[in-house]
Amino acid sequence: MSLPSLPGRSSHNAHTFYIKLVCPEQRKHLISYLSKMGINATFHYIPLHESRKCKIYNRFHGSDKYTTKESQKLLRLQCIMI
Repeated sequence: MSLPSLPGRSSHNAHTFYIKLVCPEQRKHLISYLSKMGINATFHYIPLHESRKCKIYNRFHGSDKYTTKESQKLLRLQCIMI
């Protein structure tokens, strides 16, 4: 698992907080566990080339070595400002 990091003088905008899991199965189990604990968590981004509109109007160039695989490991948690 890895957590987001901020470069140098940056600060978090509290828009999203994500966790990157080891594999999609781990993400699925964690979403289920968090749901049982009353914590809202969901998948993160869907790669642009997998969106409906992109499939209609565009095409993917090159090979998808990382995008889909890595996006399937991301878990988004709701940020709440107190």
